[in-house]
Amino acid sequence: MVQFFYKEESAPKPTLPPSVGCIAFIQNNGKYLLEHRSDSSRWAFIGGGVEKNESFEECLIREVLEETNLNVSKYKLETTFSDPSRIIRYDDGNSKRIITIAYSVEIEDFKTLQISHESQELRFVDIISLENIKMAETHIPCLQYLLELHTGIVAHKYCSFSPNEDKS
Repeated sequence: MVQFFYKEESAPKPTLPPSVGCIAFIQNNGKYLLEHRSDSSRWAFIGGGVEKNESFEECLIREVLEETNLNVSKYKLETTFSDPSRIIRYDDGNSKRIITIAYSVEIEDFKTLQISHESQELRFVDIISLENIKMAETHIPCLQYLLELHTGIVAHKYCSFSPNEDKS
């Protein structure tokens, strides 16, 4: 199983160069689309790593299509998550720091929504319920960002769980 770390002393030291990726904040009727990852049993926002000759925006559009079969009609840059404590460890023991570019995304038509092999489930979740989901630890600051954006409450105070706490 892939493991995710955020602000944890037990996190492994990176053995690979940092990876840059993009995530999509996809909203429909006030709820955000999440994937239940197949590689970790954790929930995460839709997204993935930037390929060698790809722009951030091309990565965003490709990842949304690959993971959900949805076509992006509009996107807006939200923020960057670059905390060096965001680490992922793979099954082979290698680990790397994750840098994430986040976008708000509009979708052409949700009727084409389809799960990929990378996910166990796709689900729309309302903003307040997001804090009760077992998120990939590297996505906790992304979740905190959205909570603060929507509620105006400082996110680290609002999110009462620690990165290691087992939420379902």
